[in-house]
Amino acid sequence: MYCRELIKGKKWVCVADGPRDPATGRRKQISRRGKSQKEAKAKVLAAIEEIDHNLIYDPNITFKDFAYQWFEQYLLKGQKESTYAIREYCIEVLIKYIGSLKMKSVTLTHYQKILNDLFKKEQSLNTMKMIHTTARMIFRYATEINLIKSNPTLNAEIPKKQKTVEDIENDNVSEKYLETEELWELLNAADKYYNYVNVIAIYTIAFSGMRPGEAIALKEKDVLFESNQLSITKTIYRKKNLKKVFKLTPPKNTTSIRLIDMEERIMNMIKNVLEYKEKHHFTKSDHVFSTPDGYPIKEEYLAKALNEIRATTPIKKKLYPYILRHTHISMLAEKGFSLPFIMKQVGHKNSDTTTQIYMHVTKGMREQVQEKVGELFNDLMDFKKK
Repeated sequence: MYCRELIKGKKWVCVADGPRDPATGRRKQISRRGKSQKEAKAKVLAAIEEIDHNLIYDPNITFKDFAYQWFEQYLLKGQKESTYAIREYCIEVLIKYIGSLKMKSVTLTHYQKILNDLFKKEQSLNTMKMIHTTARMIFRYATEINLIKSNPTLNAEIPKKQKTVEDIENDNVSEKYLETEELWELLNAADKYYNYVNVIAIYTIAFSGMRPGEAIALKEKDVLFESNQLSITKTIYRKKNLKKVFKLTPPKNTTSIRLIDMEERIMNMIKNVLEYKEKHHFTKSDHVFSTPDGYPIKEEYLAKALNEIRATTPIKKKLYPYILRHTHISMLAEKGFSLPFIMKQVGHKNSDTTTQIYMHVTKGMREQVQEKVGELFNDLMDFKKK
């Protein structure tokens, strides 16, 4: 608080920052005058306390207006651009249902109907979870500032489809990664593919387990040739999937920031791709995997390359960039590495997919288990005959 005397012995003014505006995150200065410094200070503190306790929102505000104002505040949280895009999308979905309703009029019944309707429209479970999380955040804030008395989302439930026998039988984890033989087929065919930059990106992801966005965001300074390591500190975000419009952001979570030990052969491939770009007069770029005009490659370029390569192999599985990461996880599991180690290697705090792949017995492990069980069974039968 700042105070100064306006008229000697007669008038003082004190100024202090008021409470943060929940919508904008900004503060307004509160100024009050008094006959003495003590009186002026007391008036400022009283004004701040009054603002703290007063409702700054119109009690009849609609969900649409409140959600937009909440989102303005949310933008100040320092989240990733992709997270903001998800929240914005979820708000737009919710507005279609309850945008014109007053916040205080939204009930559990209203909200449950939204979830039920999304379920009937066969919205994916993950999307429904994101929408539900966004709604809970908005209504929780509304209760915190006393705009509404209770949060209508608290006792709502996301409908779930009951799995049939057919669903269980078709839920094949092995489709999420490549077996060793399939990876060999893919890489053997990739060596003949026309786009050398994309090929080395494929190799790098498969043998590091990094996310495609992390690989695409790699810069030359992240490639530590002396120690044969890759430094993962960022990922790439393209809001409209435009080649020239992108932003480098922190990776998915703090555990994603890591050093990955790499095979020397892969590091040599990365060195070769840098030399290749220089030899073929690519526009100078500090991105390792860039296009001839100097922009980071797009994930869809890798997807296109994978499927063009697959067409020349016996592989029947659907290929997409993340299958390379999943394949790396399966290879580590097959070699006997622990789940915590694999999580650390691929930068996962927790992941259903990683756990699924780890728990799923790969082809090589199945053969070993069958062989060992067979040996044990034969030993037991021989023992019984004695």
